[in-house]
Amino acid sequence: MTKRTILVVEDNPDDVLLFHQAMHSNRIANPIRRVENGLEAVAYLEGKGKYMDREAFPLPCVMFTDLKMPFMNGFELLEWLKGKPEYSMMPVIVFTSFKGEEVKRVYSLGADYFVAKTGSLDGFIESIQEAAGEWWWCEQPALQVKACQPGAF
Repeated sequence: MTKRTILVVEDNPDDVLLFHQAMHSNRIANPIRRVENGLEAVAYLEGKGKYMDREAFPLPCVMFTDLKMPFMNGFELLEWLKGKPEYSMMPVIVFTSFKGEEVKRVYSLGADYFVAKTGSLDGFIESIQEAAGEWWWCEQPALQVKACQPGAF
């Protein structure tokens, strides 16, 4: 059985390393694909540009996204996803240092879970474990999205 892909939308390489360590510590060995901002996430999900090859860039089973990113931030990405019912079955987990009103906003935009960046590896490992408990063992239907084919609009 092919392991389901995890998409990480994060511009900070240190946070990506922390994410990989947290996944490893939680024995989650799924392939992880990373993009650096919301615009790249949209291209990945739509299978456009360098992400057209679905063998190399399969649709993710879950997406983790930061909020503070250049070009298209996490709020804008959540807004985009909200208008795309074909991605409604994909859990979206926000991990960020934002707190307070921003937490309410991410949930109102359709995020499934919120993970606070604590700055400590142990805290992040625990947060990822909690988040994984929310989505990992659920039965998820495959996303019904067709990759963009050359010349198809």
